[in-house]
Amino acid sequence: DIEAGMSLSDISQHYQIDRIALNKVLLSQQFKNKYQKIYSYPKHQKQKEIYDYLKSIGLSDIVMDDKGVIGLELDIYSPSKKMAIEFNGSYWHSEAILDPDIARKKHINKTKMCGKIGVRLIHIFEKQWEERKAQYESFLTSAFGLNLVNLHGRSCSIDFSPEYSFMENYHIQGKPRGVEFWVNLKYDGETVGSMSLSSHHRQNGSVNEAVLSRMAFKAGVTIRGGASRMLSYAMKLAKANGFDSIITWSDEMITSGNVYQKMGFISDKTYGPDYFYWDLNNNQYRSKQSQKKSATGCPKDKTERDWCYENNLYRMWDCGKRRWRIKV
Repeated sequence: DIEAGMSLSDISQHYQIDRIALNKVLLSQQFKNKYQKIYSYPKHQKQKEIYDYLKSIGLSDIVMDDKGVIGLELDIYSPSKKMAIEFNGSYWHSEAILDPDIARKKHINKTKMCGKIGVRLIHIFEKQWEERKAQYESFLTSAFGLNLVNLHGRSCSIDFSPEYSFMENYHIQGKPRGVEFWVNLKYDGETVGSMSLSSHHRQNGSVNEAVLSRMAFKAGVTIRGGASRMLSYAMKLAKANGFDSIITWSDEMITSGNVYQKMGFISDKTYGPDYFYWDLNNNQYRSKQSQKKSATGCPKDKTERDWCYENNLYRMWDCGKRRWRIKV
């Protein structure tokens, strides 16, 4: 009985139906039509891919869907490593199905519950796994302590050449932008580690801060003292070019930032959960900056969230970030 061309707002007002509830009914059908194959039995195909990968690199004790550790389901858990993985499917972990308050707290609450009993929880979003699978596999191998090659930072030479391709190949976020300095570790003529420094897009008064924008190591390689060795050169470069300090951020979805603490950084600010958007129509993730009202044609009388909701863009929440600083 719904007239063609009516918007969700028109329908909800005309028929006195809650717009969000209505949209979830319609979205549920869209989901069934478009994503049924992805989430059909065996349960969580992509979660199983991560599980199978960890098995293949020697984690024999991992289990799926464990409910005995924190009382809530952990998608993948290794008792021997005291590490867990939460696979965040775009539909199940977005506001397409979750109420906003639940969605905002869901990931950070589970991370805190794990942290209280000494379990490290790593979150992986569905599209990130799809698009950067090789980089996540490398990250997980290192995080679980299963790299096969072990070097010492002192056995590596230092190089300052741009390493965009290296970062694209080995860093989860890919290559950085606006890099001013590179510091690389080389072993037998091959790059095995790299660090990039950029200028901060906002400078605070007299404080001139450089940003450690990326740090990565070759897949399967552990370099003891490698991060600190690169940082020592980066600090010299930063100081020589008028910077007062170096700052960086750790993503609470995957790390508490211990590596920065070991390098001598001090955590000076913690940021709460933030969001990005899942674009259902195109099955892509979009930054919240790209969906600002001024950039999307959103009517003045509507909120960004409502406008995005009507256009099948649904917020997904992370666990926040932590800022680290070291004086040079």
